[in-house]
Amino acid sequence: MSDQMQSVRDDLAFLKTVATDEGRLPWYLGASFFSASLIWGLPVGAIWAQSRGLMFSAGPWESWIWLVATVVYIPFQIGLMLLSPKPVAGASTGRAFVPTWAGMGLITVVMVAIIFIAGARLHVQEIWQVWTSLIFALWGGAWMGVAMLRPRHGWMWIALGSFANAIVNALLINTPEETLGCFIGILLWMGGPGVMIMLSARARD
Repeated sequence: MSDQMQSVRDDLAFLKTVATDEGRLPWYLGASFFSASLIWGLPVGAIWAQSRGLMFSAGPWESWIWLVATVVYIPFQIGLMLLSPKPVAGASTGRAFVPTWAGMGLITVVMVAIIFIAGARLHVQEIWQVWTSLIFALWGGAWMGVAMLRPRHGWMWIALGSFANAIVNALLINTPEETLGCFIGILLWMGGPGVMIMLSARARD
């Protein structure tokens, strides 16, 4: 019976944190999202500008620019986490935000592998273009999970915006504007929340 009572107390304590938590998220988490939006978004913007003749011509850089972004992103994020103070986990941080986005990251890796394997098996090289829509659908699902616990902080609008971006990008597939939609979406639905988290953390401190 004591174990059952302890379980009930734990459940009640969690519900209390959900009800009272103000959506506190650490500054470094916002900085992580914002920097990722720039590291991955700017190359997408460059590819769109090139396709419209607004900058240098096409070349092999389009293939290896993603490798460069990855090489920059990984050590930057590791350093940011190591140099940042450990946050005090509240309901949104410990129980929703971090696990939700960690799961989304794993799903992203699996889906990228599926898309490229399917393209090779079906001999349809252009199948990768669906990724510019699927990524925002995934983000929308992750933001929706956060919004269910933090409905007062605008996360639902971010989730709906991500879903809308996914549909718009599907309509733009096989046009240069598909890349533009992806570029804008990365800035809005990754960079935007990052800025929100940083500003909230700064105002709180």
